Amino acid sequence: MVYDRRIGYYELFNIHKSCNVIELESLVIKPFSYINLAFVNFGADYKLLDEYGDVVDRMSFLKFTNTGLRINIAIGG
Repeated sequence: MVYDRRIGYYELFNIHKSCNVIELESLVIKPFSYINLAFVNFGADYKLLDEYGDVVDRMSFLKFTNTGLRINIAIGG
């Protein structure tokens, strides 16, 4: 059985680095079918905490131009 999945990995804390920051809108998404967002956390009310600005929302918007893309969140990496 052959699976045609290409999974990318993006660390959310990357956005706060002082150098070599890769903005989400600059990523080459075409080769990927999945993007895993690492280090997402939840609050005491079990709602998603976006501790890194609007990064999760910005990644979700990439689905409009990449219709087959699936965004996954990874709790704690």
